[in-house]
Amino acid sequence: MKNTYLANMKIDQNKVLKYAEYLHDFCHQYIKKNKLNGVVIGLSGGIDSSTSLAILAKKKDIKITGVFIDINSSKQDKKNVNMLAKKYQFKYLSFNLTSIYQSIVKTLKLKNHLAKINLKVRLRTLTLFALASQNKQLVIGNSNYDEIVTGFFTKFGDNACDIALLSRLVKHQVKMIAKAYGVPKVINDQAPSAGLYVGQTDEKELHSTYKAIDQYLLYNSKISKSDYKNISKLIKINHHKNIAPLKPLGLSNLRHLKCKKYKFNNK
Repeated sequence: MKNTYLANMKIDQNKVLKYAEYLHDFCHQYIKKNKLNGVVIGLSGGIDSSTSLAILAKKKDIKITGVFIDINSSKQDKKNVNMLAKKYQFKYLSFNLTSIYQSIVKTLKLKNHLAKINLKVRLRTLTLFALASQNKQLVIGNSNYDEIVTGFFTKFGDNACDIALLSRLVKHQVKMIAKAYGVPKVINDQAPSAGLYVGQTDEKELHSTYKAIDQYLLYNSKISKSDYKNISKLIKINHHKNIAPLKPLGLSNLRHLKCKKYKFNNK
């Protein structure tokens, strides 16, 4: 059956797969140059982390520490990670942080839904960096270009990493690599989700499909007015997530300040 997701897009598959080889070699050379012991990668059971793993495991020259962090995770997530471990022949670490997460929520008396799911993501990141520091390894980030540009990530959470491996790839390019590199079909075909709560899917939260976002970002193709408006809004309101923290002027500039109306660069 023809893949309608890719049918109307101008894609050079050979170029994309060549780029995937470059990503592996880039990581390997950086690790070797800096005398590190490999990488730590958080495995959610989703398409992005699975593709990062497939790229890194293509050759046997990178030591990979796969980590599954269970915070009220679904059984399917764990099943997917087990499939990956069998497919790519590696052992992974598994930690259940549900009780720790619930304890923090209770201690801080968190009620806000967004505050709670951001805490969940940051706990995952904290765990990955602790393990990487312990073993002198790098943390691999799994956010793709669509997510980064639209700000579909937790600030200082899943965007925090040493190497943002998929950051130059839109979603359909990630899926293309996944298929070519043997990521299990069930993972490639499932609705993308961060697994933050029951029934959560990326596209429901984005209010646009990844296909529409890909077309907007790469090809300026015709998309609906509602998608165009929504994606443009996401990029604008989440711009702050992709810039350095806001820094006030230094002491040397104080004499130049004549009013209390300041201009900011974080559009």
